[in-house]
Amino acid sequence: MAFAVAITRLAPGAVSEATRGPEAAALAPLLGAGAYELRVALGGAVPVVLARNATHEAASAWVDVLRGRGYGAVLCDESHVERGDEMFAPRDFVFGPHGLVGEVNSSSRAELAWTDLVAVIAAARLRSETSSVETSHKQFSLGRAALTGGLSMSKKVTKTERRSHDERESVAYLLNGRGSGAWLLVSSQLRYGGLGDRRAPAAHQNFQTLLAMLKQHAAQALHDARLMKQNRLASKLVVSSGTVPGTVTTTNSAEVDLAVQMLATAHTQGQL
Repeated sequence: MAFAVAITRLAPGAVSEATRGPEAAALAPLLGAGAYELRVALGGAVPVVLARNATHEAASAWVDVLRGRGYGAVLCDESHVERGDEMFAPRDFVFGPHGLVGEVNSSSRAELAWTDLVAVIAAARLRSETSSVETSHKQFSLGRAALTGGLSMSKKVTKTERRSHDERESVAYLLNGRGSGAWLLVSSQLRYGGLGDRRAPAAHQNFQTLLAMLKQHAAQALHDARLMKQNRLASKLVVSSGTVPGTVTTTNSAEVDLAVQMLATAHTQGQL
């Protein structure tokens, strides 16, 4: 098993840029980390993932050190992080008296009870696609015309053009106390009929209304939108072979999934 460790609340000494350097210098030898790298990490957005693929013993030791210095810190088994793309993702929803009813199609329907809902975590998932397109055209060539005695007046010119496309998708993770069966609400995939007369023309307005209504119906749950403002770095590459050099797609979905798990764990353990 591989464990990840994250800071979910900064200690007083790490909040200010003026004191972050001395704090990192004092904390680094306790964690076996570099002081400079640690200072940079502490300046990032919470949750700050400090370690990946650690043993349970090493991860637990890091958490103990961090909590001892006033940080909020949690660990999680990376193999148990539920992937957003594997969650129940309804297109239609209805606010029922006992829970949110969602439907993907006529054969895929579920209900999430308000009393089971422990966290609604909104986030931004980023996707970037870069491709290279090769084009060719004929171009008049005086040199070729001279060499061939006018039999060939042009030459083939090949040009490679790089094109990029970026997408930003607003999503909300609905986590329940049963430990599995989480929902993923994808703003662009929802039809928003469940909002009734509060439905607006724009999807982003409807998504914000949906989040507000979820807060009204499940006030006891954690409602957190900090990941909406964070462009968490993407590390997953998907390379599509074909015309040279092909298409490269990057997405931060896995990083967002982990950050959501860390926030939910911190909430249940009082570490936010």
